[in-house]
Amino acid sequence: MTKSQLSLNLGLPDPDPLNKYVLSEFSADAVTDETERINLENKYKKILKITSNQSRRSVSFQLNKNRGVFGWFKYREGFSPDLVEAYLSDMSINQGDLVMDPFMGSGTTALVAAKMGYDSIGFDMLPTSEIAIKAKGGLMDYDLYEIRNMTEWVKHLEVPSSYDGSVNYVKITYSAYPDKTDRELAYLQSLISPNSTEFSDQAINLLMLATLNSLEDLSYTRKDGQYLRWDERSKKVQEADAQRASKGKNPIKNRLNKGDLPDAFQKISEELSIIVADIESAQAVPSEVISSSTHFVNNTVLEELPKVKADSVSAVVTSPPYLNRYDYTRTYALELAFLGYSEADFRRVRQQLLSSTVENKSKRDKLKDYYAQNDMLDKFEYIINKLDNDPVLQEINKAMAIRSEIGDLNNKGVVQMVQGYFEELGFVIAELYRSLKSGAKVVIVNDNVRYGGEVIPVDFISMHLAEVFGFVPDVVQTIEQQKGNSSQQMKKFGRVPLRKSITVWHK
Repeated sequence: MTKSQLSLNLGLPDPDPLNKYVLSEFSADAVTDETERINLENKYKKILKITSNQSRRSVSFQLNKNRGVFGWFKYREGFSPDLVEAYLSDMSINQGDLVMDPFMGSGTTALVAAKMGYDSIGFDMLPTSEIAIKAKGGLMDYDLYEIRNMTEWVKHLEVPSSYDGSVNYVKITYSAYPDKTDRELAYLQSLISPNSTEFSDQAINLLMLATLNSLEDLSYTRKDGQYLRWDERSKKVQEADAQRASKGKNPIKNRLNKGDLPDAFQKISEELSIIVADIESAQAVPSEVISSSTHFVNNTVLEELPKVKADSVSAVVTSPPYLNRYDYTRTYALELAFLGYSEADFRRVRQQLLSSTVENKSKRDKLKDYYAQNDMLDKFEYIINKLDNDPVLQEINKAMAIRSEIGDLNNKGVVQMVQGYFEELGFVIAELYRSLKSGAKVVIVNDNVRYGGEVIPVDFISMHLAEVFGFVPDVVQTIEQQKGNSSQQMKKFGRVPLRKSITVWHK
């Protein structure tokens, strides 16, 4: 019996608090081989630290809500500016150096970098990122008189009785708004097409951001994890219930009623008013003006990162999509549909994002073609060879296949999702190593997961892959509060607390 087990049996404090965060078993009922994962736990426990400086709030959007410009876009997968500033401040980088966020999201890393005097570069597939980053980047340049006038203009808009337009929708967003709201949103959109108003492109982009931020509150939906929950008053729910009733089935469960929904023009003008107040505060006490630039590309990291000049990046602070089955195209379906995305666009973006949904297909052939077309086939073969022969990934992929075969996975797409996630992450890590200067650090926020009774330590696997491609491990900082499992898994396999960690490596 170990000292830790003895302490637990006697009700005494564990002499090593890290034991709470390190697992000795990864496969429920020992169904699959877990040797490599246990080896990783033993290896990286030496650099595992429990951090009290960061919390689940700081590695999510929660701390951004009342942080001025950082809260302008309600991006739930973002992290706090405090986290970015803390890590950048601890690095040996100089004004004018290049900071990268390969998964740019709402642009928190880029904005903090700009405030600290660093240039930045980043990529993201979602068009909402481009709108948000452009809006935030112009904080000190807005004409307040123009923005105030635009806010009043929106507030007093009226839809002509003859107008019969409607908002673009796809299957997932069908009947998302009351009819009156739908007409108001469509009318506003018709007024703010390029060169159709007296307002500048910069102001119109800000208005678009305020509108995107308002869509959820104006709709019969609510973002809920990887899904949209629907109000019982929507046509979608009513039609579905009628169809179920015709087949003798009960109504849809987990419906909601959001109560009175706001007026569209009033809601959007209120969003603009909040933004105006933030602009006023920032411009009233301008900080020292520092010349820095932000370069954003609306495309997949897998195609853009290989274009970055070798040995040019001084720091990376990022958070890739988690391996949690969340589909960003569903989470932000209202926003994407409002921006004109079709069903085909949804499928295209979903596939180009880092694999984290059960609908993702392998990107290997497409990656091979891309590298070949750009005279980098040798690099592709080098990366694939490393990944295909890695014992940790082999263990994970085999474990998922076994769990699928015996029926422990509720969706067979999890097998391809997990394999694709680490394969694509491997390409990102390999290209990061090429892009970074010697000594440059990479900070990555990620979540560990569990599927079919198999724990997947994403933080330690990421650190392992970083070593495979040449990086040197620095520290794994884990948040004190651990994550639970789905009720389905706990019922079948019991509960296993999971880490949420920030891993740091250097070249």
